[in-house]
Amino acid sequence: MQSVSVVGTRNLISANVQNPNDDVIHLYGEDPSGMLMYDAKDYMFAVLMRPGRSRFVSGDPLGSTSEELKEAFEGFDAYCDAFYLDAQGQFPYTSHT
Repeated sequence: MQSVSVVGTRNLISANVQNPNDDVIHLYGEDPSGMLMYDAKDYMFAVLMRPGRSRFVSGDPLGSTSEELKEAFEGFDAYCDAFYLDAQGQFPYTSHT
């Protein structure tokens, strides 16, 4: 068990990366939506979504247009993986599988 506990569920407040030129890239917009869940066995689950996505006109994803599917796919991500914290309680690595 790790010395700093992160077990629980949290709301996503940002999803940013910084490139080598120090530009900040907002992966899911400036106000993303999502949840992160961490368990006591060092596994995590994340659901990330760009806000303002359109609803399917038909109300049924199986009856959607290719454009609707493209927008839905590009604005959503989910993954789960093992995680660990370093001595400072930071997440130095997640493999995103």
